[in-house]
Amino acid sequence: MITFWTKSLLSLPLVFTAWVSLFTIFELLGRPEKRYDPKTLRFIHRLVGYLSAAWILVITAFCLTILRASEGEPSPRTALHMLTGVLTLVLLAVKVLLARFYRKLYSLVAPIGIAVFTLLLTTLALSAGTYLLARPGPVAVSQSESLASAGRDLFRIHCADCHYADSEEAKIGPGLKGLRSRGTLPASGRPVTEETLRRQLERPFKNMPSFAELTEPEKQALVAYLMSL
Repeated sequence: MITFWTKSLLSLPLVFTAWVSLFTIFELLGRPEKRYDPKTLRFIHRLVGYLSAAWILVITAFCLTILRASEGEPSPRTALHMLTGVLTLVLLAVKVLLARFYRKLYSLVAPIGIAVFTLLLTTLALSAGTYLLARPGPVAVSQSESLASAGRDLFRIHCADCHYADSEEAKIGPGLKGLRSRGTLPASGRPVTEETLRRQLERPFKNMPSFAELTEPEKQALVAYLMSL
């Protein structure tokens, strides 16, 4: 399973190469006076283009792994993420065609490069950025709010992309409806207790990412919600 940190590490090289590509194309086409050697700029631009294409293939392989493991419909955010990724690949292909074979349309290369850069940042915001903005601080449970209620909100943020709470149908991970009444966890076969649920969060069985970074109140609330399903 690809965790948030894995997604971030996969995204960072693309962001770096996108900045370099944007800088080199601006320097080549946007300045009447040249501050840097044009041949060097073209070489760097071409090199980071090849590196970006290779890295996109790596990310695509990870994404296909997720899709293969998923037996349910992708979430709206995941579908939008996939759409921006496909658009990025299409624009990159058009940019290469214009630069190499259709030189009369070369003036479109810079705008398409800017569009690719924008889509890359959008895709990053939909993955790592969304996680960071949505991630709550420590859970403070008031007297009028149960642990399970607080845990439901945490489940929506951290778990709902991979698990259904209202169905036994598999999504990416198994559905969790009626978890307590089943008696055993679906993947590991361990008994459903607060202790085993906490262990699953901190030291997961098989491919589930770890949520050991959650605060103690967050873990208590999430376990309480899972025990209420």
